Amino acid sequence: MISSETDYAVYLDDFEETDIFHNTFNGYPAFYINDIVNLDIRNNIFYSETDFAFESLDALGATDVVDYNLYYTPATNANFVDIGVNVYADLAAWQTGDATKNINSIEVDPLFIATGDLHISSPLANDLGDNTVGVTVDIDGDTRPIGSSTVVDMGADEFTPFGNDAGMVSIDAPVMQLTTGIQNVDVTIENLGANTLTACDIAWEVNGMPQTTYNWTGSLAYSGTDGPITIGTYDFQ
Repeated sequence: MISSETDYAVYLDDFEETDIFHNTFNGYPAFYINDIVNLDIRNNIFYSETDFAFESLDALGATDVVDYNLYYTPATNANFVDIGVNVYADLAAWQTGDATKNINSIEVDPLFIATGDLHISSPLANDLGDNTVGVTVDIDGDTRPIGSSTVVDMGADEFTPFGNDAGMVSIDAPVMQLTTGIQNVDVTIENLGANTLTACDIAWEVNGMPQTTYNWTGSLAYSGTDGPITIGTYDFQ
C-alpha cells in the first residue's frame, strides 16, 4: 500500500521486464511511468482524488500486460487515465481505445476503510483478481484467496466484504440556519453491505441527548439509498 497526499504514489522511469502485482496506490497521480518495456501489471488498485489514476508518458506496447486492475477517480475529478497522447475519461473509453488491455479490469470505488488506511470494503471489488500471478499472501499475511473464496482480490489487501452494513449519506433536515420550533429531522441512508438491506435502527441525539430510535424497514440492494426519511421531530430552541 502506497499513499501520497501531495504527489504521485509511485514514479517508475526507464524500466523493463517488471511485474507489478497486488499493490494499492493512492496519489496524484496514483501511478506514473515512463520509458517502459515488457510490463506485467495485474491485480492492482489505482486511486486518485484529483489526478490521474494511471499515467504513462509513453504508449503501452503489445508486450505489456495490463489487466485485472481496479481504477477509480471520483465523479468530481475530470482526470481518469493518461496513456501517451491519449486521455481517457473512463475505463470503457480506455478499453475501446486499446482492446488488448484491461479486459477484466473494473472501475469502482474500493471504499477505503478510512483516510490513510487503504484496506478496502466494497463488495463490488471482491474476488475479481487473477489467481495465476501466484501471490499467495496479502500485506497483512492473510492467505490468498481468503476464507471460502476461490478467487483472489485486487490490491494489497485480501478481504471479505461486510454482509450487512448501512450508513447515513446525509442529514436533509433541518437545514442551516436553524430556526426555533418543532421541526422534522430527515436523513438519507445507503446500503454499504453485500446483502440486501431490509431493516436497520437509526439512533440519533441532539446536544448529547438520545432521541427515540427510528426502526427503518424496506429493501435496498448494495449502494441503494432511501431518503429523505423523517426519523423524528425536535423542538429547537
